[in-house]
Amino acid sequence: MGTRVLGADADAAEPLADAAGKNPYSEIRHAILNGEFAPDDVLLETRLTSRLAVSRTPIREALSRLAQEGLLERLPRGFRVRRSSPEELLDVYEARITLESEIAALAAERHTPMDAALLKALEQRISQMADVDELHEASGTWHVTIRAAGHNGTISELLTVLDTRIQLYSVHQQTNEREIVSITLKEHAAIVRAVLGRDRTTARDLMRDHLTRIRDVRVAVLLQRQDTSARP
Repeated sequence: MGTRVLGADADAAEPLADAAGKNPYSEIRHAILNGEFAPDDVLLETRLTSRLAVSRTPIREALSRLAQEGLLERLPRGFRVRRSSPEELLDVYEARITLESEIAALAAERHTPMDAALLKALEQRISQMADVDELHEASGTWHVTIRAAGHNGTISELLTVLDTRIQLYSVHQQTNEREIVSITLKEHAAIVRAVLGRDRTTARDLMRDHLTRIRDVRVAVLLQRQDTSARP
């Protein structure tokens, strides 16, 4: 499949924004993470300026910021949507596992009554969900809630950056099988029990095991897709 140059023709795609005042960073980031801009697509500043109906300065700033976040890589002319590799995914997860395991331990130690109430309410709401896509979205909310209960803003901020890198991978890798979701929900429930029981060690260990399993599933899917695409 050839490399696409985004925004080359006015009729090639619908504008990302219909009116001035939209945030180019948010618009472009959303298009990358929802798969509208695929890996290896080239984004040109001049073309995006026309599509978004904004000046070049906010487009330039948005593209530079997205490159800093790891979603784009700079080319001699323009930017390209990054393609994740198994090695890069392992690196990202190594950092995430270290940080999120620690913040789960901190949540067990530091959570407030309000944090506990939020976790219990979220677990109750998730238990009533049946749609797989809805469960995946709720899973993201669950992780954010655990991090908030750890009350360490620096770790939470770093994890948000890693989340973005993982989202870039996830949008192109479908691991929505109901069996995997079912296992994830059981692991989440066990982590919450440890956190609410103020069992720091168990919370850390369970979070590490949970994220390690998710990492292994995603790497396996990525390797399988690479193998399939390499076949004649």
